[in-house]
Amino acid sequence: MTGDCHVRIWERLRGKFPGSTRFVLMKTNRYPQKILRRMSSTLTRMGLTINQKKIKLLHISKSSFSFLGFEFRMVQSKFKWNTKRHTNIRPSPKSRSKLYANISDCLGKRRHWKIEPMVYKLNEIFIGWLNYFSITKVTHIWDTVSQIKWHLDYKLYKWLKSKGRKAHKTLRQRPFDNLVRYKNLLDIEKYASLKFHAKAAG
Repeated sequence: MTGDCHVRIWERLRGKFPGSTRFVLMKTNRYPQKILRRMSSTLTRMGLTINQKKIKLLHISKSSFSFLGFEFRMVQSKFKWNTKRHTNIRPSPKSRSKLYANISDCLGKRRHWKIEPMVYKLNEIFIGWLNYFSITKVTHIWDTVSQIKWHLDYKLYKWLKSKGRKAHKTLRQRPFDNLVRYKNLLDIEKYASLKFHAKAAG
């Protein structure tokens, strides 16, 4: 896999790593073991220790894993002529669950809000989430965005319905599409696409 995920590590004890560390995926099992031994020795001299409970070595072709909100896994190509598997990076199930919980919390605690301020609040949530997980030529978020759209459509229907049986009948028929069209709700599929192509062009 090409590229690195950068993590700033702040130690509470006697040492602090300068700059950022790198999260590296190695092709064979021999090198990670060697790196761990070297890292353990270096940290010991700094007065630090590695938390063995948080270390996990695995083969990505056999098991997926999550890191910084992303899920790394190997998947089969969607093209039948391509029999090779490739690395797929997408928002992790935990990240999606947190987003759903955030949406539910936002709508559940603001049933009395008017549509316009609610749309503004939801747009803030989605822009921040999509900005983090949209990485050109790295992440694959299209399936996830479609799932979010379906989830949001249902939650918006429930929220609009809670305002009264006769309230917003037209908007309730297709909540997501209608709020995008008439109330400036962010079109998350279009935004994700524009962000992807804008980064690719840059």
